[in-house]
Amino acid sequence: PYMGRPLALLTADGRDVGDILVLKNVSAERVAVRALTIITIASGVIVGLLLFGLFYIILGRIERKLERTRNSWISEIAERKRVMEELAGHNDFMKNVFESLTHPFYVIDAKTYRILMGNTTTGLADQPTSITCHELTHHSASPCNGHHNICPLIEARRSRKPVTVEHIHFDTQGNEYIV
Repeated sequence: PYMGRPLALLTADGRDVGDILVLKNVSAERVAVRALTIITIASGVIVGLLLFGLFYIILGRIERKLERTRNSWISEIAERKRVMEELAGHNDFMKNVFESLTHPFYVIDAKTYRILMGNTTTGLADQPTSITCHELTHHSASPCNGHHNICPLIEARRSRKPVTVEHIHFDTQGNEYIV
């Protein structure tokens, strides 16, 4: 194939005498353009396939990791539910044991003297939720003290041994009784 273009043919004094047709053989250029187009398309397809493969591999790894994490969480949730059910059973058992005692029984926070739990015999149901042992049993704002009124909690913490003491306590009606 040829590509041509007419040019004006002028004399030395500038008169137009006609046109001349300049032709150029463009076969090699067309072949080169066609080859370049094919190379560009092929390169684009190869790069696209490589990127697709790379993303496929990366996304596959991410998906597998997410699946492992999800399965781990499902197992952990199931284990936590099992433990919570077991703890609820232990809690019910402990409440039954506490309630089976015929004498007052308390669980006391050793640092704050707050009663954390107690059986029905303690009369705690009618008391504020954040009451100390000395407020409930001695109607006192401070822990037991003195030689005749030793605080068993302070003594047990000091000696790191079991302690037995006798105290005058008050029941829910305000009556004194010795413990």
